[in-house]
Amino acid sequence: MQNLPTHTAKTELQLLVRGLVYAPGDASYESEAAAFNLATRHTPDLVPAAVNADDVVAAVKWASAPQHVHFRPVHGPRRRERHH
Repeated sequence: MQNLPTHTAKTELQLLVRGLVYAPGDASYESEAAAFNLATRHTPDLVPAAVNADDVVAAVKWASAPQHVHFRPVHGPRRRERHH
């Protein structure tokens, strides 16, 4: 698996969506990354600001591609498998 530099991944995703794509350090990144639950701070590598359903579909397809596995969010601790 090849890890893409964030700026390359950002450009790649931006070409697929109509809305802007934000990375840490960009203006509006914090507000775009904020969720409804303000008790939890989210810090994704990229935030596509979808303007329509097509943007959502394109962003999900992009993130689910094997080469982008490192951009997928991890929610909560990972479970360890039990060995019997």
